[in-house]
Amino acid sequence: MPNLSANTQESEEKRENSGRPRSSGYPSISLARAIESTTALAEKLGKGPFDRESIAVSLGFKGLSGTAASVVGTLVHFGLLERSGPNTYIQSPLVERILRPVDQQEHDSAIIEAILKPRLYEALISKYSGQSLPTMLPNILTRTYGITPSAASRAEQIFKESCEFAGILKNGVLRDQSVLGATLPPDPVTVVTAQPSAPRHEPVPPPTHNVVLRFPIAAGVYLMVPDDLMTAFALGEFAEPVRSLREKLDDWAKSNTQPEEDL
Repeated sequence: MPNLSANTQESEEKRENSGRPRSSGYPSISLARAIESTTALAEKLGKGPFDRESIAVSLGFKGLSGTAASVVGTLVHFGLLERSGPNTYIQSPLVERILRPVDQQEHDSAIIEAILKPRLYEALISKYSGQSLPTMLPNILTRTYGITPSAASRAEQIFKESCEFAGILKNGVLRDQSVLGATLPPDPVTVVTAQPSAPRHEPVPPPTHNVVLRFPIAAGVYLMVPDDLMTAFALGEFAEPVRSLREKLDDWAKSNTQPEEDL
C-alpha cells in the first residue's frame, strides 16, 4: 500500500500551525483508499482494540501527525473504525461485509452504506440525487458546508472519487437516491400513522421477511426492500414509483402534520 504520509504530512502540519481557520470535517482520503488502509490495518493489528498512535504507525506514518489524525478520522467517517473507549478504536462489522462478503450483494450494499456514513456525503447525495453535480461545488462546500476555500477543491475531488468507486456517480451524474440504502438495523423502527387529525408514532417490530435495505423517503418514513426484490430495485425499476410516493408523502406532511415541537 502506498505511504499515505508521502508529500502531504509536512504541508498539512504547516497549515495546522499557521493559525488559519480550520475547515469543517470531511474525508481526507477517498473511500477506496480508506478501505485499502483498513485492510493494511487489519493485516498488521487485527480487529483491535488499538489506539490512534498504533493505527498511524501501521499505516506508514512516523507518528500521530495532523495528516495521520485526519486519516484515522476518515476511517471513522466511513464507518470502518468504531470507538471502543477514550482514544481507542476497533474494526467495525461493516469491514467484514466489505472485505469478506458472503456474496456480491452484501459487498455492494456495504459499500453504499459506507459512502453514506459521512454527514457531508449523506447531505450532498441527498441534495443532488438523480442530478449532475454542480460545476461550482467547491464554492457550495465553502458557503453551505463550512469547508475552507483552500480545502474545497480537494474535498470535491475526494467526494467524486469516492462516489465513482461506490458506483453511484457516472458521467458526473449521481444515481437517484431511491436505488440507494443502508443495511436495516436490528432495532425496531418507528413509523408515523397517517391520520390527519393527530399523527401518532407507533413502534413496530422488524418485519419477519429478510429485509436487506432501507432508506428514508420522507420524514419518519422508511422504505424497506426484501432480498427477493433487491436486484430489480438496484437496477432502478422502482425509481419512478418511489419518487411519486415520496412526493405524495411530502405533500401530505405539509398539509396534515403538526409542527415537530407540538408532537
